[in-house]
Amino acid sequence: MNHALWEAQRISSASLHPDTGEVIPAPFRMSGYVPFNGPICVSMVASTSTPALLFWSWINQSHNALVNYYNRNASSEMSNKTLAKSYCAAVASSLIVAFGLSTFIQK
Repeated sequence: MNHALWEAQRISSASLHPDTGEVIPAPFRMSGYVPFNGPICVSMVASTSTPALLFWSWINQSHNALVNYYNRNASSEMSNKTLAKSYCAAVASSLIVAFGLSTFIQK
């Protein structure tokens, strides 16, 4: 009985947000980072064209942003405007670096 209780506690701790009590979707849990983000990273590395690299960089950055959002400190408020600005800045910098490195390597 004691083991079952500890197992239930472990599962709920891994799947529920500690501040809000909401269920964190599996792809955005810390335990789901490698199985869900791994294929994205492999696709980024295996990209043979610049458009494909930019697409996978955008997907990677979007996944990272969602992992950060779902695992955020929800006790301190952040406006949707600030979240949108942060996401746009992260995606833009990621795409600029990916495009810049891709162009540099091709030359």
